[in-house]
Amino acid sequence: MASDGMTSFQFPSIKNKMKTPLGAYDVWEIVENGFIDSQDESAISAIQKEILKELRKERQERLSFSSIKH
Repeated sequence: MASDGMTSFQFPSIKNKMKTPLGAYDVWEIVENGFIDSQDESAISAIQKEILKELRKERQERLSFSSIKH
């Protein structure tokens, strides 16, 4: 059992409730598969760093609960 008291019985219900809004923003795959964000940027070009910066910004905007419209 998780430390917050969630049981295996409760998880499918919560999963189904979260899958719809997160799937609408194309981020559900991150929940299921996880995400590894490399912090080592020493081997990439300036253009690649700018693209990475924009992708991180976009990801943060998508994951922000304030951007989820009800």
